[in-house]
Amino acid sequence: MKQHALLASLVVVAAPAAVWAAPKLPSQPPAAYSALLRCRGMTDQAARLACFDSAVAALDTATRNRELVVVDREQIRRTRRSLFGLDLPNFRLFGDDAEEADEVKTIEGVVASVGSDANARYIIRLKDGSTWRQMDGNTLGRGPRAGYKVVINRTMTGSYMMRVEGQPGIRVKRTV
Repeated sequence: MKQHALLASLVVVAAPAAVWAAPKLPSQPPAAYSALLRCRGMTDQAARLACFDSAVAALDTATRNRELVVVDREQIRRTRRSLFGLDLPNFRLFGDDAEEADEVKTIEGVVASVGSDANARYIIRLKDGSTWRQMDGNTLGRGPRAGYKVVINRTMTGSYMMRVEGQPGIRVKRTV
């Protein structure tokens, strides 16, 4: 039963190959997970235990073969944060639009290094590995430097504004 409680508390996502082909997640859970849930309805204890043992083994095999991916909400939040700012198509990998409460709208980071392009606009790499390029011509009173704290917000229009050490923002775009 501990296995059942653990599995029930996890969010199950179908294998990536199936998700890429579909515009949204299927309405039915994967077969291996459904088989596990069907075991709950059995009244004979020995049959129920045998069903659970078989279904858990099938779920474990599907997970090991990467036919099924099991993630929890915290893993989804960390992944969404790491993808913040990247211009990716919406494959609804993390569920429907109803989960907008978990959508990342702001991140905080620390500057790892700073460069500039041919137009003297900043190229800022953060310690999390993301790289942001300045898109506007705004200037900062104090240019960004390694160790400076930044806050990046998604605007209502879908672009991104970066504030460096609390200064007025510059419009940026994530490149990596």
